[in-house]
Amino acid sequence: MNNIYDILLNFNKEKAYQFYEWNDSDNIIHIKKIPVLKVTDEQMMMVIKNTIKISNDVISKIYNKTEEFSKKKLVNIPYAVIIGNSKECYAFRFNKYGEELGRSNLVLDEKEEVLEIIKQLKLEEISISPLKPITSCDIGTRFEMTNKRHIRNEIQKIYNLDDISKLKYIYYEVFGKCESNKSLMYNNLINEINGDWGEKHEQLFELFKILNVKKQL
Repeated sequence: MNNIYDILLNFNKEKAYQFYEWNDSDNIIHIKKIPVLKVTDEQMMMVIKNTIKISNDVISKIYNKTEEFSKKKLVNIPYAVIIGNSKECYAFRFNKYGEELGRSNLVLDEKEEVLEIIKQLKLEEISISPLKPITSCDIGTRFEMTNKRHIRNEIQKIYNLDDISKLKYIYYEVFGKCESNKSLMYNNLINEINGDWGEKHEQLFELFKILNVKKQL
C-alpha cells in the first residue's frame, strides 16, 4: 500500500471544509504518513455525495498505518486513509467497523501533489458503500452552513414558542405574501433555508440580526 507523507488534515464530521475555511480553533493535525487508495470515478462520485463505509479487508490493511506528529512524538491513528481518483481526494477516519467518522480536505498545494501521485497508482479493488447522503443543507461554504443552522434554529424557536405573529412577519418578508397556517409557514421556510445559499438566506440572516438587536434593547 502506498503512502502520502507530511500533510495537514482537519477532520470534521459535517463535511470536508476547504482549507481556506479552516479555523484556528479546529483540530488541525500534522500527518507524518497516511495510506492512499485510488478508486474508480464512479466510486469517487459516490464518496463525494455520501458518507461511506469501507470493507473489513481495507480496515485491516490500514490499521495503525497513519502516523501523526503530536508534541514531538508520533501517535498512530487507527483507521485513516486518503481516497481519491485523478480529480479529487479526501482523507477519512473510520471506526473499527469501517464506518466514516470524519473527512478532511487538503491544503491546496498538498492536494495537487497528492492528486499527481494518485494518477500514477493502480486502481484498488475495494468495497465502498454509501451510509448517508450528504444533503443540500450540508453543502456550501462553512459560513453558509453555520448561518443556515443559525437561521433554522431561530425559525424552530419561533415555531416552538407558537409566536404566530412573528412567523407571519418573517414569512411575508421572505415570500411577499400573507399566510396564517403555522405548519405551512414553518415547512416552507425550512425548505427555503435548506436550499442553496442565496438572496433569501441573506435576507433572513439580516432580519434575525435586527430582531435580536431589538430584543436586547
